[in-house]
Amino acid sequence: AKVGTDYLIKAVISSSQVVQTIGNGSTDHQAMTESGYGNSTRTAPRPVSYCAGADVPGFYAAALALMSILYKPYDATYAATCLQKAKDAYTFASSHLRVCTEQTDNATGAPYYSAPTYQDKLACAAIELYRATSDATYLTAAKNNLSGSPHYDVLGYAHADDLAAFELVRQGFGSAQGMFGANVNLEISRVVKAGTNYVGGATVNTTTWGVCRTVGNSAFSAALLYMISGDAGLKNYVLQQVKWLAGLSPYSRSWITLYGTSYPQNPHSRNDINL
Repeated sequence: AKVGTDYLIKAVISSSQVVQTIGNGSTDHQAMTESGYGNSTRTAPRPVSYCAGADVPGFYAAALALMSILYKPYDATYAATCLQKAKDAYTFASSHLRVCTEQTDNATGAPYYSAPTYQDKLACAAIELYRATSDATYLTAAKNNLSGSPHYDVLGYAHADDLAAFELVRQGFGSAQGMFGANVNLEISRVVKAGTNYVGGATVNTTTWGVCRTVGNSAFSAALLYMISGDAGLKNYVLQQVKWLAGLSPYSRSWITLYGTSYPQNPHSRNDINL
């Protein structure tokens, strides 16, 4: 985790300048090997893009504030640095209330990693800063930024309401549990019973790819909700999804590379190139 926060500390240059991405998405995606990068800008000097919105620095602030709590027993100085950088990122986010502009794919013209909202990321940042500082201003901000409607896709870089709602409930704001439950129940309702193009038992993604990420993240959200609700049905759902991913009984196909006896031979990964 510290490898990640070391990077974020550098990325949050100040409360008025935050690095969003390093590199060029289109050229980086052209080189699928981990040696040479012949078509890539993955070696220095690399182009730098800066944040112009609240979603990316909101996530930075949440991660750094959480690390300030977790790392304090081991290195109080480092923890203090994380907390200050979290505050700086949050200040930046609070003054740029819009979604960051992402690099676009030259082939499709679509952004690589775009988020539809920034409020959920600000909610994550605010609730972690509240935990780190006990400043009630952050708690109020977390409540105000939590969305009031289901996000219609699972936990990920685009949707983070579940994380904010989970921590808000743990901090005494029980109203967040209703929205959290609506999100998870929506995913449960999407479990495929049967179908020509689907393997029964998995949560269906709302996009055209990435179904295993969807299954895993949906199970993770349900596990968090189970922690605060104790609903045995949620626990059963989590186990079902994990068994589907791992190819455990009653399923036979593992979707984890090199795990089990039947697994994908061509994963979309730089670490296992077999295209």
